[in-house]
Amino acid sequence: MVDETQDKPEEKVIDVIGASPHLEGDFMDSLYRNNKQIRKDRADSIGEDGMIAYKRAVEDVLADIRALRRKQDGMTDLSPTDTTSLKHAKDFNGAEWAELDIQIELQIRNLEIKYERASARLWKHFKVKV
Repeated sequence: MVDETQDKPEEKVIDVIGASPHLEGDFMDSLYRNNKQIRKDRADSIGEDGMIAYKRAVEDVLADIRALRRKQDGMTDLSPTDTTSLKHAKDFNGAEWAELDIQIELQIRNLEIKYERASARLWKHFKVKV
């Protein structure tokens, strides 16, 4: 019986931790085109730093939206201490509650617009989705 493993070339294992990802998009195209005098690895490093910062900014907007939604949902809980208690009518200010709910809704709307635009730009610049 022939040992077939001797005839096959040795496969190399590539360590992807610390390796720069292949980046695409407008930002990288511009970086390569406008900076031909710098080395590609420097351009990749600059691009990766920009992509990470942009992606984190988009993720932060998404986290803010989620936090505001939780806050808004929590405003409907009128049993503040446990499931058997209920806020007294005299302690509830309907106008204040309504105003705060509307403010939070507008903040969510603005952040959703910011998220949509920022995630579209992230895709345009780096071909990365969040």
